[in-house]
Amino acid sequence: MHSVIHPDFSAGAAQVLPWLEADPVSNGLQIGIIQAIVDGLLVTDQPPLLAHVEDAGRIVGVALQSDTYRRLVLSAMPDAAATALAATVLATDRRLPGVIGPVPAAGDFAAAWTDLSGQRSELAMAQRLHRLDRVHHPDGVPGQVRTVQQVELELVCAWATAMAEDIGLDAGDRDPRLAEQMERRIEDDRMLVWEVDGEPVSMAGPSRHNVGVVRIGLVYTPPLHRRQGYAAACVAAVSQRALDSGATTCALYTDLSNPTSNGVYRRIGYYPVCDAEELTFLP
Repeated sequence: MHSVIHPDFSAGAAQVLPWLEADPVSNGLQIGIIQAIVDGLLVTDQPPLLAHVEDAGRIVGVALQSDTYRRLVLSAMPDAAATALAATVLATDRRLPGVIGPVPAAGDFAAAWTDLSGQRSELAMAQRLHRLDRVHHPDGVPGQVRTVQQVELELVCAWATAMAEDIGLDAGDRDPRLAEQMERRIEDDRMLVWEVDGEPVSMAGPSRHNVGVVRIGLVYTPPLHRRQGYAAACVAAVSQRALDSGATTCALYTDLSNPTSNGVYRRIGYYPVCDAEELTFLP
C-alpha cells in the first residue's frame, strides 16, 4: 500500500473524484466537500488536506480534511490502507482532532493513529448512512415547507447551534464560519423550514446535487415543537424537492443512539446503507 498527499488540491480532486463517484451515496460527503472547495464555495482557514491510498497503482481509499479543526473524512478502504494513510498523515505534522468514516475504516485508522502518535481515541458518535429513492409522505401533519429568508439568518444559526449542543459537539467541532455558510445556503435556497400558521417549527438543509445524490443535513426541531411530526414532514418535503429537481437519490446520516429519529426516517422511505463512526483524538 502506498499513500499520496496532494499538494495541488484541484489536481488531486481530478484524480480521486472518478473513483469516489463510482459510489456516490457512500462517498457523498467527500464528493460534496471536495466539489465545494474546488468551486470556491467552502472557505477554509487552513489549506485542505487531500490524500489517497494506492495498491498496485489503483486507488483503494481517499481521505480529506477541509480544515484543521475538522475531523479527517475517510472513504471505505482496506485495513492496510488505513494504516499506511495514518503514517503518511502523521508525517505532515497536521493537527488532526479525529476521524469520521465507514465501519471499519474509521476504527482501523484510529487504531493506527493512536499507535503511532501516542494519543488515544474515543467514540464521539455511532452513525448510520441511509438513502431514499422514493418518498413516503406522512399524513396529517399541518403546515408546509418553504425556503428560509435572509431575515431569518439569526434564527437558523441559533437552531444550528442548538442542534450542535444536542448532539454533544464541543466548541472545536463547530463551524467558526457558521453565519457565513448559512447565509450562502439561504442565497442558494438550500435551507428550508416547515412552517405552521406562519411560524417555523423545523428545518433541514439539502446539499447541492452531486452525481445525482442530494444529502440532507441540519435537521433540527426546537424542543417546544417536537413529537408533532414536523421533522418527518420537513425532511420528506425537502427530499421530494430534491427528487423533483433531478436528484435520483437522497442520503442522510443518523445518530444510532437516537432510535426516534432513525424510526422517523425509515417511515418516510430512508433505508440503511452502511454504518459509520466519528472518533475524537485526545492527548
